[in-house]
Amino acid sequence: MFVTEISPYTADLEWDDINDMDDILQVVESLGRCVAKIHCVSDEDSDQTLIDYSTEDAIFNVLDGRESEFVEYIVRFSEDYAACVRNDHRLFVDAFRNKEIPGI
Repeated sequence: MFVTEISPYTADLEWDDINDMDDILQVVESLGRCVAKIHCVSDEDSDQTLIDYSTEDAIFNVLDGRESEFVEYIVRFSEDYAACVRNDHRLFVDAFRNKEIPGI
């Protein structure tokens, strides 16, 4: 999800080329390093130079005075996402029970 949904860049992994456990482990390790670096960027005491301001302060300034609006958004998003997850689980269980998943 990180690469395909959040990234502002058009480049993407070739997911079809990731076929065995060694490939999966290598991708997971690389993506883990990327996520760790992104989290590092937000730290005020980080020695990185990519972003020259505190992302924590920037986020605080955007949300300052709008906390209840943000909470309402997060609650609405969470409820919608939970409904989607419940439906996905229902579809998976139905497909599994009806032997509709190839290879299982």
